[in-house]
Amino acid sequence: MTQKTYSEILTFSTAARAYMERTKGRKTKLGYAIERVSKSYAAQADKLETAFRDKLEDLDIEHCSTDEAGNILLDGAGRYVFTKDAQRARLQGQKDARRALLESVVEVEPHFATDLPEDLTDAERAAMVGFTIREEIDAAIQSNGGGEVLEAGAAG
Repeated sequence: MTQKTYSEILTFSTAARAYMERTKGRKTKLGYAIERVSKSYAAQADKLETAFRDKLEDLDIEHCSTDEAGNILLDGAGRYVFTKDAQRARLQGQKDARRALLESVVEVEPHFATDLPEDLTDAERAAMVGFTIREEIDAAIQSNGGGEVLEAGAAG
């Protein structure tokens, strides 16, 4: 197991989705590795996302306007009403919650592909290092000019 931030997981997930979509229908060792890694952190990521959504809802309730009796005020569309200062505080709270989510640490079980496809982009490769691509393999690829993808087992 290794630790990654939620931000790193989002970057990996975006690159992995792009690769999987592009190679839909093909079975690759990298595709298998992506599926294994994604399953290793899925439950933790879901918990973080649920906690984040709950925090945003709490911020809405905390900062929305109320009448004299303490009842929450809603506009004609059923959305919370905020004063200017409360809206500022709410937005700052959302920024803080988003930052905390992105910095949250998640346990990930890396699964390294034993060979890499030639059509893997530099951005995808960079996002997958430490998840499905060994760091030494990435370093070997970069020192080789980045164009030729080496067999993962050859350098490691």
